[in-house]
Amino acid sequence: MVKAKTIKTVTKKSRSTATVRKSKSRVDIRGVKDGIMVPFFDVKGTQKETQFPKLTDAKVNKHLIAQVVRVHELRTRQGTQATKTRGEVAGSTRKIYRQKGTGRARHGSIKAPIFVGGGVTFGPHPREFRATLPQKMRRYALLQLINEKVVGHAAGILGGLSEASGKTKEMQAILKRMGVLGKKIVLVIDPTMKKAMYGARNIEGICIRPVVTLSATDVLKSDYLIFAAEVIDQIQKLQTTHKS
Repeated sequence: MVKAKTIKTVTKKSRSTATVRKSKSRVDIRGVKDGIMVPFFDVKGTQKETQFPKLTDAKVNKHLIAQVVRVHELRTRQGTQATKTRGEVAGSTRKIYRQKGTGRARHGSIKAPIFVGGGVTFGPHPREFRATLPQKMRRYALLQLINEKVVGHAAGILGGLSEASGKTKEMQAILKRMGVLGKKIVLVIDPTMKKAMYGARNIEGICIRPVVTLSATDVLKSDYLIFAAEVIDQIQKLQTTHKS
């Protein structure tokens, strides 16, 4: 009888802990109805929480992300490596020595690949590494990764960047208050924020991207995303263009 009682009490505790864990996961994933709560920082030092729009309800499609990253890496390859074959190497076409009687292997050209300074066999030549993906696929992958960062508490909003002084010391102080100094950061800003760009470009580990050039690879390689308050509307426009 004693053993049965102990078993019952343990099962009750396990059920209670399971319900608590479920409730926590629901709060973290769903946030609020209109969006997900993220930290909001100001250049002047104020901190509060605000809503970030929920970009998608779907889970991250790993196959799609892999496709987008592969295409992005291929498009960054220059394809300008080149070597010369034996027909392109400068040199004499004279037979280097007679065919027979020397005891050596027969050779006809000093430009043969076996000799130093000769041509290269099966070497690289200029080529174009090109792969394409539809714009909707690229934007959908980007929205999925941004949403994953926001849900995982690895994103924040920074306001007042249009009023920044352009000093690196000021941007370092802001990142220190946010607790992300030293991490791999992607700062998503508007191209008109020149001073904020000048102040952040010399900080190690930070990558500055306008919304137009932001790619899924940038988000995937980063530890933390910082969005300027002025670009949230542009992020939402990406969501509407994807649905259309």
